[in-house]
Formats: sequence, structure tokens, C-alpha cells
Amino acid sequence: MDSIVEKEIGRLINNEIGDTYRLKFILESMQNKKKIYNSDRNFLYKLAKEYTKDEEVFDHVLFAISVKN
Repeated sequence: MDSIVEKEIGRLINNEIGDTYRLKFILESMQNKKKIYNSDRNFLYKLAKEYTKDEEVFDHVLFAISVKN
């Protein structure tokens, strides 16, 4: 898993942005190389688009959620 993506999801969780339980589930799924459901991909995309100001970090998140597992 990309540490940039892990840090960004952690930042969202720590700042209580969005559904933190869902973010934790997505993070754990990514860390354990489990399937990320399309609804979770969409959820993370929308949060990242709104709250991630660093374009490079957003690109990493976008790539991570675009990879089908």
C-alpha cells in the first residue's frame, strides 16, 4: 500500500472528516489487500476531491482507488 495514501486516509480519520469508521474499514482493507467496494471507492474519491489540497497526494489516492483488486 502507498504510504502517502495511508497517511492521507489517516489525516481524514484524525480530523474526523467523513465517516471515520468507514475510512478505517477502507484503510484496513487496503492494508490487507482486500477488495475495495465501488461504493467505498466513490466515498473516498469524493472526500479526497473535497479535502485533499495537495495535487500529488490526490493523484496517489486516485490511483489507489482506481486499481481493481
